[in-house]
Amino acid sequence: KTTTGEKLTEALDTEFLEPEIMRRQLGLVDYDNKDTPLVTRKLHERIRELLMQRIPAIFSRVYISRNVREESYTLIRDMSEELERQVQAVLIECVCSEQEAKRRIMARPDKDELHCMPNDPRVWDRIKGYEEPISEEEMAAVPHFSFLTFNTERNQLERVLVRSTHGKAIEVLESALV
Repeated sequence: KTTTGEKLTEALDTEFLEPEIMRRQLGLVDYDNKDTPLVTRKLHERIRELLMQRIPAIFSRVYISRNVREESYTLIRDMSEELERQVQAVLIECVCSEQEAKRRIMARPDKDELHCMPNDPRVWDRIKGYEEPISEEEMAAVPHFSFLTFNTERNQLERVLVRSTHGKAIEVLESALV
């Protein structure tokens, strides 16, 4: 997920926004779920700033549950209304095998003086237990979003649902990833 976000950030010459990076920027040392509302608010503020300037925002987040995805759906819908134009948004679900995911997690650096992404592969097991797949009904309810699945192990991108107005944006994303 992070590598994909970094690739897109470079291709689009924009900023990479991720909760773990924001936690470090805020000087947080250890993960505490109580910090999540502050971290999310700061990230959403930065996304708003970028979108107001018509600059793409790359927001990398674990969209494991519909509640978490709803926050982004709401942000983009509200921004579209506020700007009186459709803000294009694409949710890219990054997937790979369990074995590869755990290998990547274990390869993360050890903790330093600030918050670091966990490198314990049991994190994957815990997160998978909360997974709520994106349904067709969910996708239909958010017309300002297109949906892609990117297999990061095989370097394959699948168009799950592409809105007719998002064709150019999808082509840019595809060329950056595959």
